[in-house]
Amino acid sequence: MDTFRYSEILQHLQGFDAWLTGLGLTPRPNDRVHQAFQFLRRAEEASCHGQDTGEFVEIRPGDWFPVIEALEASVITLKPATYYQFKTGHFAWVQT
Repeated sequence: MDTFRYSEILQHLQGFDAWLTGLGLTPRPNDRVHQAFQFLRRAEEASCHGQDTGEFVEIRPGDWFPVIEALEASVITLKPATYYQFKTGHFAWVQT
C-alpha cells in the first residue's frame, strides 16, 4: 500500500487553480475542494506537531471526507500516464 504525506499531496495541488483556469473555470477560494486543501494544511501542521512532541491529534470519522476530496482533486489533475499508474497501483507522485 502506498502512503502519502499531507505535504506531498499539498505540493501536487499547488497547480490546481492554474489547471482550473486553463479549463476556463474561475477558482473559488471558498468552495468545497479549497476547504479540503485548508483541512490538509491544518492536518500537516498537526502531524508535524505530533512528530515533534509525541502528542498526536485523533482522526475523527468526519475528517476523512476532506482528505478524500483533496486526493480526488489531485488525481483529476494528473497526466494520463500518471493516472494509469495510480489506477494500477504502480504509482508515485509526479509533479505535472
